[in-house]
Amino acid sequence: MRLALAVGALALVSTSASAQILFPPSPFPQPVPSGAQSRTSTDLRQSQNEDSGIGLEWVYINADIGGGFASLGALGQSNLGLAKSSAAGMVWGVGAGARLLFLTLGARMRNYQLADFTLWTIGGEAAWHAKLGRWDPTVGLRASYGFLGSIDAEAFSTATSASQKDFQLRGLNLELMGGVDYYFNSYISVGAELGVGFWFLGRPKLTAPTGAAATDVLYASGGSTNGMSVAGTAHVGLHF
Repeated sequence: MRLALAVGALALVSTSASAQILFPPSPFPQPVPSGAQSRTSTDLRQSQNEDSGIGLEWVYINADIGGGFASLGALGQSNLGLAKSSAAGMVWGVGAGARLLFLTLGARMRNYQLADFTLWTIGGEAAWHAKLGRWDPTVGLRASYGFLGSIDAEAFSTATSASQKDFQLRGLNLELMGGVDYYFNSYISVGAELGVGFWFLGRPKLTAPTGAAATDVLYASGGSTNGMSVAGTAHVGLHF
């Protein structure tokens, strides 16, 4: 009986001493399960594919060219004095600005070289971008000073044909646009865009020609017109 008690006490003391001994961690790393390695490799490849090597962009410069149509009286006109106020033709422009992640702010000049008249816009633009790898879909708004550049003689009405030198149109242009760009690398992209413009233009009072009554409504006051335009362009851009 005494022998059994002694053996039990010795076993208890040995167990307690073993529990108090702390062993240092193994100097060799524990093997990672093969499944975890596979998931890590997949995540790395996915991150590389999503980044596509395109870094942050701070400044953009681009130029565009395409075609368009404008109808200056599409939304109504008053005392304008034109026989032709709708035409189609070439559209081109240049723009530059700054980009902060998904937002761009810049300036743009555009020319509508249409069959019977030319229109110019100079103003600012803001756009939101959804970067998808090398693709960059965009939606935005432009607000510009719009004005008539030149106009063919046949576009005037009979009553205003003698007052061509005095005829001017100027006012506000608003354009909603959407498009997409493809980045070849961090510096060069190409893309396409479709824009719908709204024109709110006015003209000053015309000088009455010889023989015309100065009290004629066409010469007694100015005129105005509200129109629309559509333009589709392709562009190339530089990014820094």
